[in-house]
Amino acid sequence: MSTVAIRSPGRSRRRLVGSLLLALLLFAGAALVVRSVLVSADRASARPELQRILDGLVTGRGQVAPGVTAFVSGPRGSWAGSAGYSNVETGRRMPVDARMRLESVG
Repeated sequence: MSTVAIRSPGRSRRRLVGSLLLALLLFAGAALVVRSVLVSADRASARPELQRILDGLVTGRGQVAPGVTAFVSGPRGSWAGSAGYSNVETGRRMPVDARMRLESVG
């Protein structure tokens, strides 16, 4: 004897609504993260002391790399900045949101 499972249309609808709400929440969260990064990038002039540090890392005697990025989060809020080049051969400037490989975080 075989059994046949009958699905309730209400259960499928609830699952669909739940999935749509989850997708909406994930989208809203991603939008807030992107907005936060963009707002931080726009406020680069609000933290000139941090930008000077980055500029010093890519020029002169203190040069450690052709390009650098930084993200700082603290009591005064968050800040993101960059300096130098992401590609020296093409002259492409280092974007604030560049992905960097971290070798050591302490």
